[in-house]
Amino acid sequence: TYNPHVDAPARNVRLRLLNGSNARRYNIGFSDNREFHQIASDGGFLEAPVPLDRLLLSPGERAEIIVDLSDGNNVVLMSYALGAADSLIENLGQTIMGMGKDEDTIINLMELRPQPTDEASPPLPERLNTIDRWEESQASKTRQFSFNNGSRINGLKMDMGRIDEVVEVGDVEIWELSNPSFRSHPIHIHDVQFQVLDRNGEPPSPNERGWKDTITVNKDETVRVIMQFKDYADPEMPYMFHCHILEHEDRGMMGQFVVVDKGANPNVH
Repeated sequence: TYNPHVDAPARNVRLRLLNGSNARRYNIGFSDNREFHQIASDGGFLEAPVPLDRLLLSPGERAEIIVDLSDGNNVVLMSYALGAADSLIENLGQTIMGMGKDEDTIINLMELRPQPTDEASPPLPERLNTIDRWEESQASKTRQFSFNNGSRINGLKMDMGRIDEVVEVGDVEIWELSNPSFRSHPIHIHDVQFQVLDRNGEPPSPNERGWKDTITVNKDETVRVIMQFKDYADPEMPYMFHCHILEHEDRGMMGQFVVVDKGANPNVH
């Protein structure tokens, strides 16, 4: 839509955000740099509202935010510049691969036009959700995945005739997602919602401590996630895990796994 705008009540407004682009990341903020609160991520409510003035969303990621429009001033929801590549080689590589376009520019996404209202905003709850967290000791297995240059996972290109991993139903697992390539990869795992354990050994930010199914793994970074494969065991019907950048998955940055009953020995290859 050219110059999109929406009328909204001059009070707290809840926005549901989805990055539906094929490759571009959005660095979400408002034109006057006002604070907003993230209240939910991919899989539901966070435990508490998180104050932010920027929110990075990669392809496939979702978030819900609360913004206060009670001042009555028009404001633009924007994507702020992420900055250029860190080196000439990286910039050349991104140019060849057609990556990073428009991420170093400012984009006006939508203008919010507050309208008078007699309805006052209730205060934000201090508590939104209670999330039971898995301990590393509960994991039956740790799997390692490297998302390499050339759109490969562990050096392999997607093959629909190959099952890459076999998971037993009910198991809690840790997946280590490593990125030695020169750009970030938003990694999506089918069938599950997961919790982020750490980024390069450091705890996740507060707005990444909710339920997720897509996680951005930046260059030279390892992100560990923990999840339970609760149901839908079927040795014949695989799930996928892949980079959510359309061009990357189309070039082969995808894998397949099956969830099987305990003790099953599926005939997969």
